Amino acid sequence: MQKKLGVTLYTFQKGRDGGIDITDDPKSKKVIIQVKHYINSKYSDLLGT
Repeated sequence: MQKKLGVTLYTFQKGRDGGIDITDDPKSKKVIIQVKHYINSKYSDLLGT
């Protein structure tokens, strides 16, 4: 993802939902990414979360 975006990414601690928030800059947060992981979930199910 860093290579594709051309930026360095930083991670935060895990949230209540178990996802890890990622940003390009902890202060400006121009890029925000939230990672989801649900065992046995289909890709289409994750798109709506």
